[in-house]
Amino acid sequence: QRFYAVLRIQDRALVSGEWGIGKTAALQSALEKLESTFALAEGELASETDRVAKLRSSSQVDVLVKELQDSFKANPSFEIVRDATHTQYCQAVITIPGHPTFKGDWAVGKAAAKILALGRALASRNSRS
Repeated sequence: QRFYAVLRIQDRALVSGEWGIGKTAALQSALEKLESTFALAEGELASETDRVAKLRSSSQVDVLVKELQDSFKANPSFEIVRDATHTQYCQAVITIPGHPTFKGDWAVGKAAAKILALGRALASRNSRS
């Protein structure tokens, strides 16, 4: 799907990027234009870049979930466990009906934790094939 992104940083004018295939590509285009048009403070650009990175992780999770559903012919459910002292660290546990539970490694953020657990589940499935 093609997307078009428009960004506004605080009180500055709107900046629009080029049409892109996928939300991430559209946001990246708008970010590049924003960076070249305005002299942004480092923190402002970092904030927008973090937003794009989160979107990219989210779309990776969606792709891997679809692959897992196709491979296992079932819908997974996720449990996210947070570290008691460092709450940004998460671990995902995937439950798939009729299959063992898969636990990913600890990672920073829920999306990263899900990606690790999905990778482990898919690797176990592929090793059996």
